[in-house]
Amino acid sequence: MKTILLISDGKKIGGAEKYLVGVINLLKSKYRFNILMNDEIQSDFSGDKEINTICKVISNKKPLSTILNFLKVYLKIRPDIIHLNLTHPTSCLWIQILSLFFPKGKFKATLHLATSVKHIRIYKYILKRTYKKMEVILVAESAISKLKNNYGIHTDMEVIPNWIDNNHFSIPSITFKAKLRKQLLLPEDKKIGLFIGRFEEQKNLLKLLELTKKYLSDEWLLLLVGEGSMIDQIKTYIKQHNMSNYVRLYPFTNDPRNYYWVADSFFLISKYECTPLSLLEAMSTGLASVVTDVGDMKLMVGKEEFVIKYNEHSDNSLDCLKSSLKEDPNYWRNQVVNNYSPITAYEKLVSIYK
Repeated sequence: MKTILLISDGKKIGGAEKYLVGVINLLKSKYRFNILMNDEIQSDFSGDKEINTICKVISNKKPLSTILNFLKVYLKIRPDIIHLNLTHPTSCLWIQILSLFFPKGKFKATLHLATSVKHIRIYKYILKRTYKKMEVILVAESAISKLKNNYGIHTDMEVIPNWIDNNHFSIPSITFKAKLRKQLLLPEDKKIGLFIGRFEEQKNLLKLLELTKKYLSDEWLLLLVGEGSMIDQIKTYIKQHNMSNYVRLYPFTNDPRNYYWVADSFFLISKYECTPLSLLEAMSTGLASVVTDVGDMKLMVGKEEFVIKYNEHSDNSLDCLKSSLKEDPNYWRNQVVNNYSPITAYEKLVSIYK
């Protein structure tokens, strides 16, 4: 059984960290996994006794500590494969640089967001070399052009989109939805809109609140489920605009299915994304979904008419919502079942780990 060392420099639980959970759950019967990570994300992995979790500092801001911690763990474990989990192109930068001194094929890397960064010229120089040495997996098709445009990287890369366990999510019956709404003290006579994710600038939540106030205040209730640095700004916006009657905040949960099951529509109008897990989960429960054209979200929802476009003078968000609600719940679920399969992910990852 091969030994895999997964490495993440994340400090908050998000889609990139959930990806690691997905990889482990998919492949732990075939490979022995170790995870080198910061303390802040340990809680997502501590429940699995089959996984060896190693908490040490991994940070671009602490090069010496990061390099020493990696080398100590590497020499102790002697992994067959080192797999970096890259939230953005320069994640785990010092370990990327160390990959240049290892045999080709030893390092794999999954890139989630191909965003641009400051000091782009020096990073271009480094990444053109590290991305050529590592075998890089992309989570979104859109990352291919972004890497080319932002960093001049043209290397062939495998695309393995995010996936979910479709058996864990299902389309609720009308009776079950009504019963669950009653249990959660939610109104039965209103449509419910939903956002689940991190309360960060990326997710564009203040814009979502603006559109909610403009279009949905009378007949809708908006649920925002999650945590993050913008929580106080969101609370202030809700209070200043008298929105407390039709916006409710709920904390992060490891099992968000109840929120999907009580909702009528899912909103994800992010500024940037890859293939977000929350969107896959929402669609898998048959939720009508409205998104922005970032990452692979337009590809995920399948039709242009579900994609919001807005500027200072106009937006099509209400038309998108109306169009999405016309689709049968099975349309949304089939988009996930047919295109984001764990079976496909398993086959591709096994091939890469050979």
